[in-house]
Amino acid sequence: MASLLTSLFVSAMLATAILFPRPRLTFASDRVLDCSDVVERVLEKSGGRLLSVRPHDDTCTVTVLVHEDGKRPYKLVVRMDSKDAADGAPNQAGQ
Repeated sequence: MASLLTSLFVSAMLATAILFPRPRLTFASDRVLDCSDVVERVLEKSGGRLLSVRPHDDTCTVTVLVHEDGKRPYKLVVRMDSKDAADGAPNQAGQ
């Protein structure tokens, strides 16, 4: 009886391994996106202070606090493709 249960258990485990293969592991270092060029460009153009940077897929989202004389500071959110950082125009999401 014990050998029958062991055989059934092993068969079930093998069937599970065949039907549901393990997902391929992706290390965080494999998908790191460098947003430093985007940040430099946004800070240079806005003259603001960096609040946050969020890399996502191929896009960098940069949030900056901009101070202008005599006006209340405002938050500027810029989304830019990391590949277009050198020559593309940023997509400003809000002021």
